[in-house]
Amino acid sequence: MNPEQYKVEKSLGEGAYGVVELVSDLTQPETPFLVRKCVKKEIPEGFWEREIDIMRAINEMNSDHLIKFIQADENCILMNYVVGYNLREYFNQFPDQAHESSLSENLLHQLIPVMNQLYDMNIVHRDIKMENIIYNPATQWFTLIDFGLSCIHEDPVCINVIAGTPYYTSPRIYDKRFFNRLPLVWSDYAKNDIFALGVCVWFLLHRRDPPMTMIKLQLPKRVINKYDISTKKSWDRPDTPSWLKDVTFKMLSGLLNVKDIITHYPMLEILT
Repeated sequence: MNPEQYKVEKSLGEGAYGVVELVSDLTQPETPFLVRKCVKKEIPEGFWEREIDIMRAINEMNSDHLIKFIQADENCILMNYVVGYNLREYFNQFPDQAHESSLSENLLHQLIPVMNQLYDMNIVHRDIKMENIIYNPATQWFTLIDFGLSCIHEDPVCINVIAGTPYYTSPRIYDKRFFNRLPLVWSDYAKNDIFALGVCVWFLLHRRDPPMTMIKLQLPKRVINKYDISTKKSWDRPDTPSWLKDVTFKMLSGLLNVKDIITHYPMLEILT
């Protein structure tokens, strides 16, 4: 990948190991903008190759609800640019529209079938959150992005490393790994992907995070948010369709994977 071929239009974000930029192809000025993710310092062994392999695999799904891989080298990955707002941006700019239950319904109807396909390919995302879901109001389309922390079933080393954003990580992950001292397995994160999507739905419906208490792990300066949804008294949206309320609580239980959700709600299996 020739770095002189691309012009940086703006920065889209910066993480612990690299940067994400919006770029244009100087050799093909008529083409749409692209997203370039580049490593700026050494990352744990295997992580970069794993992300590229997973991006290539999800391209085979040919889903418009997943970011598209274009090409990669040892330093950068080139992807398509998804037009729209991440859910956090959309909520901040259009809080009333984001608060409508129809948005959360569409979110589940579009992403649950895609997550089911990922599950069938033995891929877990591990970092589903508001910032990693793009929404285009013009098309009412949702797209899942950023597979940098994803793992496949055959990679226990990847799976056993806790990753993701604490607010979107099920307490069961922390309980198992730190309190019970048990290794994590692929199915733990398959359930956590559903939990994380449930956190997004709760936030959109209530304009706040799920109720939680704070617990301290036996780690230096580490405080974890632990959700407590044992009671449904915290639900303050009486206008919510009953199935949406029920599925949200099931997702936040941290006990179900995408197959379990589809078993309870078969209408979510087919993309609508």
